[in-house]
Amino acid sequence: MKRRSYLALLSTALGAGCVSPLDSTGPDGRQPDGTGTEATPASPSSAERSTDADDASGPTRVVETIAVGTREGVENPGDNGPHGVMVWNAGSNAREIAVSVRAADDGPSLERRNEYAADTTRRFELLTPASYTVEIRVPVDGRQTTVGVDRNWFDCNRSSHRVRVPGVGPITSTASSTLLACPRGTVTES
Repeated sequence: MKRRSYLALLSTALGAGCVSPLDSTGPDGRQPDGTGTEATPASPSSAERSTDADDASGPTRVVETIAVGTREGVENPGDNGPHGVMVWNAGSNAREIAVSVRAADDGPSLERRNEYAADTTRRFELLTPASYTVEIRVPVDGRQTTVGVDRNWFDCNRSSHRVRVPGVGPITSTASSTLLACPRGTVTES
């Protein structure tokens, strides 16, 4: 009997641990157009799996990781892990990209404007569990999008949003999480 329980637990754990991209459609099912300020899903549980063909390809080179906030004072840090936002210049030419990160309730914030070489990425590591608004702009042509990162993303899973800035066309984003089953009741408001 113990063997059956163990096998059932093992198969559940293996199935739950797969990395899964999540769609960035809004609550009305539409994709952001890259020029407005629609946000990605509020939490991993409210999103559907992505069918975007570009999900197979992704950022190839992270040139810098920028910390936003601090891990100091985070209760149950293993159950309230950081969340990454990767901004990827998917174009074939260098371009300037501006990123603004704002946490709700006067939490951590950051303003960055950098030159991104072709096919490079900067990772913004959101260390303090909170709800965030991340605005990504291409100053030369005015394209922009806003990604909403809800407090629910800060749990025991590894998770991130990937923002794709193509040479032309809309800026898009996808979210991913390991989707592990976290122990109930461990997400603590900071």
